[in-house]
Amino acid sequence: ANNAINDMVRQRLLNRFTSELADGNAIYRLTPLGIGITDYYIRQREFSTLRLSMQLSIVAQELKRAADAADEGGDDFHWHRNVFAPLKYSVAEIFDSIDMTQRVMDEQQQSVKNDI
Repeated sequence: ANNAINDMVRQRLLNRFTSELADGNAIYRLTPLGIGITDYYIRQREFSTLRLSMQLSIVAQELKRAADAADEGGDDFHWHRNVFAPLKYSVAEIFDSIDMTQRVMDEQQQSVKNDI
């Protein structure tokens, strides 16, 4: 942990303050650069969370439409057009997008961990 903290001080992400009153202990504070990076990642996470929430809402709407169409019954054309196609293409595509978003978020998090 000390090496990571020292690296962050060298990278000017943290400022180290020492005092005689602290008995050899140091106080650390984020630098403006550290605050800027932190704010950026917080905004990215909020955006990603909002995006995932919106995508899940769209999936719920598509699933409801497909379920309602299935309840209506109908011929093969109705079933294929209003149930099968939305499930196969629309919902599957949204789930792929959610999966991709989650993978990107995981990669970014791992990259930050590696940098720290």
